Amino acid sequence: MSEVTVKQLASTVGIPVERLLTQLNEAGITAENAETTLTEQEKLQLLGYLRRSHGKAEADSGTTPGQVTLKRKSVSELRQPAAAPRGNVGSARPTPAARAKTVSVEVRRKRTYIKRAD
Repeated sequence: MSEVTVKQLASTVGIPVERLLTQLNEAGITAENAETTLTEQEKLQLLGYLRRSHGKAEADSGTTPGQVTLKRKSVSELRQPAAAPRGNVGSARPTPAARAKTVSVEVRRKRTYIKRAD
């Protein structure tokens, strides 16, 4: 499937044929109608044009990203003493099982490192 017509490519991509023809002409590829065949080289040329027009440089396609985000999660437990009952402060004592309560604490950290220009 190295050579396809403009009509086949438009149906594969999911755009109208007229729009694809204008994009091809803007990319410098001569395509008069929907039955014009396109080679792999012409499709790559169109792809490069579309990437440049949408703000993505061709040099960025194979290089490392400009930023890295690290996500860390730590889980720990806290022991919290039981609260004294209201009202009769001195008379009611909590049972040994109800004295302390274990609470699970989850801390999430997110750190983003951005690559600086030289």
